[in-house]
Amino acid sequence: MAAPMARVSCRLLCNAKSRNVDISQRLCRQNERHTKDLTSQYQVRTFGCKICLQNPRALDNSRPTHGNYATRQSKARDGTTATSVNETSDFVDGEITNSVRIHGNSTSANDSFRKRQERESLQLDSTQTNTAKHLATKIRQDLILKRKNVEKKGEEKIKTASKSHADKEDVVEQDNLQRSKGLDSQGFRTLWNQVQDLRKLDVDTVASILYRSIIYNEGDLIAIDKPYGLPSHGGPGVVHSIDSLLPVIAKKLIRGAAKRTDPDLRLYPVHRLDKETTGVMLLAKTEEMARHLHQMFIRHEVVKKYWVVTVGVPDPKDGVIDIPMAEVDVGSFHRMGIRPDIGAVYKDMGKFGRGKGTTAVTNFRVVSENGSAALVEVNPETGVKHQIRVHMALGMGCPVLGDHKYSHHNKLAPQHLPMDMLQCLGIRQAKARTVPMHLHAREIMLPEFLNGRNVFVSTTVPKFFVQNMKRLKLSFP
Repeated sequence: MAAPMARVSCRLLCNAKSRNVDISQRLCRQNERHTKDLTSQYQVRTFGCKICLQNPRALDNSRPTHGNYATRQSKARDGTTATSVNETSDFVDGEITNSVRIHGNSTSANDSFRKRQERESLQLDSTQTNTAKHLATKIRQDLILKRKNVEKKGEEKIKTASKSHADKEDVVEQDNLQRSKGLDSQGFRTLWNQVQDLRKLDVDTVASILYRSIIYNEGDLIAIDKPYGLPSHGGPGVVHSIDSLLPVIAKKLIRGAAKRTDPDLRLYPVHRLDKETTGVMLLAKTEEMARHLHQMFIRHEVVKKYWVVTVGVPDPKDGVIDIPMAEVDVGSFHRMGIRPDIGAVYKDMGKFGRGKGTTAVTNFRVVSENGSAALVEVNPETGVKHQIRVHMALGMGCPVLGDHKYSHHNKLAPQHLPMDMLQCLGIRQAKARTVPMHLHAREIMLPEFLNGRNVFVSTTVPKFFVQNMKRLKLSFP
């Protein structure tokens, strides 16, 4: 109310000169200091300003305790808000104006209603009475505290999740680094990096590897050194196979031939090797040659020599394993198994049909041994699926090193290695599944194949095979 009263007084003084003079005379009688010329504009202005400043609210030191002014002043003294109120008198265009200027803290002035509400609720005096406003403010204070606790827990959860994610990334990065060095998390050796994973390579790269593995190319016969991990034929989950790569190999043969070659050249597979088996594999350039070689395999005329590293030393050191084989169920999986009962009843009956059993004969000879490991030379007379692996594991109790499919009679699980082999290989039992299978097709002999002469096709042992032979202290013949 101070500012409106002052403005009304100023308008009355400035609009009526005679009235201003009367007011000035009355003031002069009350105050002898103002006995000068009362008609002077300067004096009128001076006395007018003094009249405005003689407002009880402006001159009284004891401020009223009601109204917006008192509220602002009390909050300013308490420090609850950073707003200051200044009352000044100005002379503008012949009129005396009394203005109120509010200088506020920019931060507090720009605060949202929610923040000001939170600040008022948190500064609530507990000594106040339980009025409706007090109870509402108290409820609002509880809600604010609950929301802040929830937000704090959410921030802590996010920090924990980000920290755990970073920890997982560090663990993965450390595992990848250890794996690239061929070590596990505890510093022991792993054998993952001994063989190349061909599934991660594109078709052209795998075809180039297979093309460079050709060791014999004369007439209508081709022999390759099959790499580890490449299946002979396609199937569920198979990325690359020899059957699918034969057209690409044929094109490379045509382009790389020194002499003129049939532009319609095709390659035909003659026999098959397991995915994890390395060594000699025969291919034919014509359908007639493929049929001829296939008949030689059926008549058991082809002599095959394999080298295997076994877990355990066969006893006796050499002999013949003549145990029929058949498909069996192990849990929910299918695999080959031995059927000695079929051999006793249907001796020399050959193949009895799917699921009933097949005659399988394997000759073996121990070449080198050390502790629980042995290098065995195997000559299978028949060509049953997984014959060498089944006969050595289930027939002799000496599974092939790295063969996790036939290491147990009644389950499929990683191979259990003796302690001396673990120490020689430098691995833990938990990492036994990283050991590649040590089964190598060393040599194939085709009797009277080339102008009445025998043809021997052999290949070198792969690098991982040689490394682990040295670690196991086994020697080649």
